[in-house]
Amino acid sequence: MKTKNLQEQLEEKLEDIVPISDDELPEKGIILNDDKNAIKYINWNIFIAYFLTIYTIIYTDSNVLYVYSDNVYWELSENTCLRLVRNLLHLSIPNSWKTGYEKVVLSIIKLEVRKISNFNQDMKRLNLLNGIWNMEKQKLSKHTPKLYTSNQIPITYQQDAKCPKFRRFLKDIFEGDKQRIKLVQEIMGYSLTNLSKAQKAFIFLGTGANGKSVLMDIMIKLVGIDNVSTLPLSDFESSFRRCMLMDKKLNVVTEAEFKTNAFSTNQFKAIVSGDVTTGEIKGGKLFNFRAYCKIVIAMNALPKVKDKSYGFKRRICVVVFDKTIKKEEQNKNLLLELSSELDGIFNFALKGLKRLEENDFNFTHSERCEEYMNEYFKENNLLESFVDEKLEQGNKNERIKNPDLYDGYIKWCKNKKINGKNYAKKQFTMDLKSVLNDKDINFVADKKNGIRGLQGIRWK
Repeated sequence: MKTKNLQEQLEEKLEDIVPISDDELPEKGIILNDDKNAIKYINWNIFIAYFLTIYTIIYTDSNVLYVYSDNVYWELSENTCLRLVRNLLHLSIPNSWKTGYEKVVLSIIKLEVRKISNFNQDMKRLNLLNGIWNMEKQKLSKHTPKLYTSNQIPITYQQDAKCPKFRRFLKDIFEGDKQRIKLVQEIMGYSLTNLSKAQKAFIFLGTGANGKSVLMDIMIKLVGIDNVSTLPLSDFESSFRRCMLMDKKLNVVTEAEFKTNAFSTNQFKAIVSGDVTTGEIKGGKLFNFRAYCKIVIAMNALPKVKDKSYGFKRRICVVVFDKTIKKEEQNKNLLLELSSELDGIFNFALKGLKRLEENDFNFTHSERCEEYMNEYFKENNLLESFVDEKLEQGNKNERIKNPDLYDGYIKWCKNKKINGKNYAKKQFTMDLKSVLNDKDINFVADKKNGIRGLQGIRWK
């Protein structure tokens, strides 16, 4: 947990530096005039090499400088970096800094330091307060600047730490439903990691006084407030705003921040899947980055979005909070009490992560939660069933015309005594392609004799 101001930490390092004697100045790249009372010139290559023996600095693909301090990397602004160089120079030659030095100093630093292409991309290790936790080896090791991460989990690992109050809290709000308790345990473990293998975002669903806000607050405390963003989903389409997701483990969205009229699922699906996306810093160039934050949305009702495709559905996991806690039963100090068990909650979450990995990143099935999902994606559940029952992979010479596919769907619905006629033909074709893609059924959309169709599929 980044508890101390970065500037304070970095300036403390200079307190231990002994000013350079006049005889040693040339070794540090500083040449005085003949009277020894002013700088004649500075070899910045040499002085910056000296500066980098004091500070461990790296440069990332997103064109950002980071400095290692207090066992974790911190983003280092160019102004702060220049201030450190100036202060180091002033230790030996007071009041000698010139603004003309700035450009060359930054240029040399960016060339001299190591450029890291895999920053915050370690999938096996977590930076904790008392060491590095290896998730694969289940072992704690010493901190090292070779773990290139700006994420530190504010947990002191204790093998025997427990969380009895938190377990009772989950049992209470889910009324003993073991499926939902396991599901939440896995979500919490997954949120600690930089992994995107599950390709899921999470909707905590339920009206007030049901425990979901407390659970979200515990998750924020578990991963650390420095590792949390609160970017509304409607801002995911902005390359400027999207940068807020960079280097975060959790993005928390509340219903008040959810703008259904502006929500597009394109970037949402890309981020949930761990795909590379673009970012842009004002005044800078576009750059690529991979967001690994887990998206958690707290809502009273499922959002109204136009995209209810299979591709969108499979990226959503709903957790239902349907118990209302009576006012006289509410504990105003609950969050404080649960927060005292964070080290134990971390162990609890690790068990959920291990189970998730053993199940190939398939979350525990919850019948209660699936009821809500099935109702929400009612049309697309029908389309999935239609594909499963009526279509299969064909060869490249086999083809079904789009009108025949639609007619086949209407007939299939009629046989099942379902009204399928309110499904617009164009939307049907788009959704059908999405379902086929997600079920790994290969096809080519084509047009022959003025009629569009799908090549490579056939009727069962």
